[in-house]
Amino acid sequence: MSSLFHPDVYLPSLKEIDPEKLKAAGIRLVILDNDNTIAASRGQDVSPEAEEFVKEVKAAGMDGFVLSNNFSSHARKKAEQLGLSYLGFCLKPLKHSYERAMMLKGVGSDACVMIGDQVITDICGAKRCRMHTILVDHSDRRDHIFGYVTTAACSILKLLIKDIPEKGEYYGNL
Repeated sequence: MSSLFHPDVYLPSLKEIDPEKLKAAGIRLVILDNDNTIAASRGQDVSPEAEEFVKEVKAAGMDGFVLSNNFSSHARKKAEQLGLSYLGFCLKPLKHSYERAMMLKGVGSDACVMIGDQVITDICGAKRCRMHTILVDHSDRRDHIFGYVTTAACSILKLLIKDIPEKGEYYGNL
């Protein structure tokens, strides 16, 4: 078994993910992180790249969901722009929110993929729930304080755990 901190796939952006391949791999639910994955952490709108990706996910017959550690009002706005369900203030990497999203959508972990930009919160939490995982690079260099804290914690963790990919070491093809 791979490390809880090692994503199944690491790609530069959502543009590199093929929803048809996700569907062929048995994925029925695509769970997306909010800050710096579908939108800049300080931005008010989702990125055009995220809008296009979610359209492709829906066209492939899969469902989407937004999980955010940010406040529910912030997550709601982004999820509504994409026409997706959401949970805010999730306290990722705790398992509860991942499990709740799966329960709400009636999907088991083997049919879910978590896509996010943070190894500790997004990848570790999803791995603990036995989901497929895809790490993408931050969509924006600016972040809020919690993003900076988890990025710093990941840097420290890399000193202890060698299985965390370095930035730009892209691999995998789901």
